[in-house]
Order: sequence, then structure tokens, then C-alpha cells
Amino acid sequence: MLKYISGFILIFCILSMAYAQPDKIAIGDSIFVPMTSNFINVYGYPDSIRFARFYTDTVLTKFEEITWKKSDTLQFDYPIRKIYPGSFVWRGIGSFAGMAGDYLAAWFSFYTTGSNWGAKTYKVVPADTMPNEMVLSRVTEQLRQGTHWSPFGEAYGIEAFSKRGNHLVSLYVLDAEDSTAISKCDVKIVGADMKTTHGLWYTSSAGLAVFGLMDGDYKIAPFKAGYSFGNLPLELEVDGNALADTIWATAFDPGDPPLIGLCRVYGWVFGAGYDSLTGVTVQAKIKESPIRAGFVVISPYEKITATDSTGYWYLDLLPNEDLTPNDTKYQFSIYYSSGTVVRKEVIVPDQSSWEFSW
Repeated sequence: MLKYISGFILIFCILSMAYAQPDKIAIGDSIFVPMTSNFINVYGYPDSIRFARFYTDTVLTKFEEITWKKSDTLQFDYPIRKIYPGSFVWRGIGSFAGMAGDYLAAWFSFYTTGSNWGAKTYKVVPADTMPNEMVLSRVTEQLRQGTHWSPFGEAYGIEAFSKRGNHLVSLYVLDAEDSTAISKCDVKIVGADMKTTHGLWYTSSAGLAVFGLMDGDYKIAPFKAGYSFGNLPLELEVDGNALADTIWATAFDPGDPPLIGLCRVYGWVFGAGYDSLTGVTVQAKIKESPIRAGFVVISPYEKITATDSTGYWYLDLLPNEDLTPNDTKYQFSIYYSSGTVVRKEVIVPDQSSWEFSW
């Protein structure tokens, strides 16, 4: 019976692809497939999950099938990971054998008291044919997640991976001044081509993040608000063995504004390749008018800058409490390629420097 039910659901999913707009990714990119269940047993997760992927652009071809069991929850390199009770995710390379076309991912979750299923369709296209609006949408989503690269925003739940590596890579992030551990530092590992994500996690209280990687050359992009890491991205080579390495961080000094009374507002803008958002425009303006600083009318008040090669930017601004009326806010905007990516309104404090986060 299960065989026929599975076949019916699979046919239903394929037919549904004609009416849905699937996600688009480039060949070689990794993709997340979230699996959220309506049934949560007393253990907080199902007895097993059966997951399969299909290439559907021509003749339906199943090219991957795996089964997750409770005993797999502790395996760091297993492609299906638990996020929190009742919610799982599969992470892997989206394309099969470098082939563009339509894909389908489907899963069945089995519980003591029932079962559940779901599916996701997506399209793989050559990297140079990705529509501008699709690229812009992905960048917007990354920026909305602030300083976190997790696809679930600040709610980390997995060591993101895409190649099921069997070599343990332990990375310690320490303060260069006193060698103390730096916790909650984002660590992103990408391929040598800076396109595919192979690792994504944050450091523990001991400053440690552990990944499972295949042999090969990688780039490391760490980030922690208030710290700098030298020339990024860092190099990593995995060659047949487990390894451990240290990433040294230096407390970041944004410098002082040129005039007393100004506040240096600074921050970073990151894209999927860490430094791919170099040269984007950052604008800060106050929309209200008239605006006075003391007895001087300064409206319209607007400052513009651009990110450097590390994604860093700063603007020297008047604190809001020094302006009249005193309930104004700055509107910060990022402009990337074909339009505005994100906007956020903030109050600039009365201090010499302040870090802005998206």
C-alpha cells in the first residue's frame, strides 16, 4: 500500500510543478530542503524519514534516495539534520551531474502514530543565466538575516554542509591579543570557486566550530561583530586527514569622526561569496523636513558611501537627539545592481561610534 501511496504523491507533485514557480539556483550551488512535520511523537522526532530526489526535465529519473533513522541524529556528516523537534532539513548540491533543468525533492516521515510527507521543486540553471531579479531576491534574503548566514536567520540549527565530508575539521576562533575564545562567531566555508557552501556554523563558548569536509581546497569567511580577521577569505586545504586550525581575530577600531559631536556609524554588507557585495551603495537620510541642528536648517539631510573590498562601510552622522524635532529617525538603504535591497530605520545614538547591523 505504501508503494502505491508514494507513487500517487510523487505524480501529484510532478503535476503541481506546472502551476508553481520553483526556486532557481545555479549549477553547483547548494540548496536547503526544509522538512516540517505536523506530527511530533514523545521523542520529538519521527522514527524514520525517507528522502529522494528526482530529475524531471526529461524522463523522470531518481538519482538519490536515503533513509534517516533516529540513530543518525548524532552523525555530524549525515545529509539530513534535525533543527528542532519535528523539523528537519536536507542540505546538498542542487544539481545532478552538472545538469540544468527541473528537480523534485520528496520525503516521507514515519511515526508510531502516523506518517507525513512533503515535496519541494526547484530549477537549476547555468550561473550566467540566473535572472537579475532572482539574484537580487537571494541577496535581499541574506541581508534580512543580518549578520547571520544561516538560512533560518538567527535560529541556527545545523552544521550546514553539502558534500557529506568524512574528515573532521576543527576551527578555533581566538582573540589575537590575549588568546581568549570568541564565541558565537559565524564561520562560513565555501568552495575554491567561492560559489558553493560546504560549511556554516558558529563557534561554541570554547571558540570552536567543527565541520565535516571532503578532500579539497576551501575558503573560510569568519564574521563576528566588532572584530576583523585580516585578509579574507582565509585558505583551507583538506588532504585525507582530520585537522585543527586557529583563526585569529582582532578587536575592530572604526576610528573617530573628524568632528566632535558626530557619530561614526559603521557596518558590513555580505553576499553569498562573502565579498561579492563590494562597491554597493549605503545611504542614510532623514525624510522629515525641516530639520535643524541648533539654529541651522540642514534638511534635506543625506549621506552616501560605498562598501570596500571587505564589505565594510561607515558614515559620520549627527546623533538624532541633537536634532530638532527630536523624534526623527535615519532611514538606511542598500542599493545593489538593479535596485534597493533593504531599508531600515534607526536612531543614531550620541556617542563617538556605533555599529549598525541589518
